[in-house]
Amino acid sequence: MILSLLNILQSELHMVPAAILLILILPLSSNQRVRYYGCFIVYIFIVSAAALVLLPIFLLRPKNVRNCVLTGYLLRHISKLVGIQWELRRRDILEVERGAVIVANHQSMFDILGMFDFWDVMGKCAAVARKEVFYVWPFGLAAWAAGVVFIDRKRGRVANHQLDEASSLIKLHKTKLWLFLVPSGSPLPAKLPSFLLFIRRIIS
Repeated sequence: MILSLLNILQSELHMVPAAILLILILPLSSNQRVRYYGCFIVYIFIVSAAALVLLPIFLLRPKNVRNCVLTGYLLRHISKLVGIQWELRRRDILEVERGAVIVANHQSMFDILGMFDFWDVMGKCAAVARKEVFYVWPFGLAAWAAGVVFIDRKRGRVANHQLDEASSLIKLHKTKLWLFLVPSGSPLPAKLPSFLLFIRRIIS
């Protein structure tokens, strides 16, 4: 069974370049619906492929936040492909090498493209993500190797330890932390107090 599947895959390898090209031109479609979903497909495809390629490089210096700068250089071009333009204000503030907390609104999966676009400006910056993101492989595994800080919100003691690690990044290593304020763009005002406590725990 497995051998037959491998034989089928081997016989269809010549179709791979054509399939990749087809995926990449989806955002150029004149059909709005095809273009809309095509942008998401291209985004997921390129990010996943980049994660597979970059993972061995990241493992040479695992958990080093400077790995993310390399990611930014490679993946910032996705924004142009899907038609997103970013405007960076007060670049001089982000360029300073010091610990800081960057708070950003989270509306869609494309938000991470903003980080990719600015990472070379920020220098040492680690994104903070929910633990569940780690299990979205290959992206999650590459993110871990690149120094992303994962927070287990359901296990208080573990979360506290992870927050302490994040705090040391800011204080000892002059690393910036990128936090998304609310998930999926929903207001959730009830979560704001706990979020403020979260930030205070990191910077205290």
